[in-house]
Amino acid sequence: MTAVLLVGVGQASGKSALAVALGKRLQREGRRVGYLKPVFGTEPADSDADAVFLRSALQVRTPVAQLAPFMGPLPVARDQTAAVQERLKAAYADVAAGTDAVLVELPGALGDAAWDPVAVLVAEALEARVVPVVRYWQEMDGATIATRLNRLKARTVGVVVNSVPRKVLPVVRPAVAEALAGRGYTLLGVLPEDRTLVGFSIAEVAAHLDATFLTGQEQAGGLIENLLLQANPADPLSTYVQHKPNRLVIVRVDRPDLQLAAMDTEPRGLLLTGPGRELPNVLYRAEDEGIPMLRVALTTKETIAALAGLVEGVRFRQEEKVPRIVELVDQHLDLAPLLAALTPAAETADRT
Repeated sequence: MTAVLLVGVGQASGKSALAVALGKRLQREGRRVGYLKPVFGTEPADSDADAVFLRSALQVRTPVAQLAPFMGPLPVARDQTAAVQERLKAAYADVAAGTDAVLVELPGALGDAAWDPVAVLVAEALEARVVPVVRYWQEMDGATIATRLNRLKARTVGVVVNSVPRKVLPVVRPAVAEALAGRGYTLLGVLPEDRTLVGFSIAEVAAHLDATFLTGQEQAGGLIENLLLQANPADPLSTYVQHKPNRLVIVRVDRPDLQLAAMDTEPRGLLLTGPGRELPNVLYRAEDEGIPMLRVALTTKETIAALAGLVEGVRFRQEEKVPRIVELVDQHLDLAPLLAALTPAAETADRT
């Protein structure tokens, strides 16, 4: 079997999303896939949310505790390097049995003084093929990317650039590919920004705002892609919302007319704000139509400000996002260099 190490360049680079898409691709080709996310920090956590989600998305049978084993504190002391590598090898052996490839997701990001040596340590311990996932930033260039990858160059099979605005996609891809190629790296492809992938669940909205479910809690996992403010009862947004799927409509609790108008547009959910009491007939309709309705004590202005923090910290942990990332990877990435670097499935099968 082969270890494929996903390392990030930039915060929220998209390693988990790419891990799911790569896993699905390999499974589609008949390969058996494992997953590992070694955890470094001050103390072990009860569970790792990324590992829980990846286990479900890729239908991995290994227990979550084995998928996210605790490796020790950061930074890794020089005299602890050998011990950490031995723990890594043991953890890898636990999840790799019976697989053709193990997707290893490294927390943190390259460019961080604590994580750079850890990336090298993990790559060497597992003899991994490395795929850096680069979060696009304005005026990004291939030379800067290459500089951050220097210590992993010998093991890097290809680079993925993620979350590129579509309007600059035609310019970014050839420029970065040329710059990386001149420094000995292969660009596997460039993934565009996508609204579905930056969406979040209704449950995440409720947790972030400390909101209460008035109706529809069984729909808490529903994906929200758009936040809309319902402000005018004479305009139910009927034409505008056609281009805004999976929307959560924010409306004052003391405006049942606006709430009813919003429900006419078949939203994914309603978020009631401000002081006042919700009307029973509005709740009855929401229940009848299966529309989740949240209640928060904040004013509308305070709610909008608070939601900005949720958008910035969105993670890839919703099942509804999986088909979209698989589609984007199929469309925009050339995975041939990576697939060629993997141990053939038949060879793994012969050894098991």
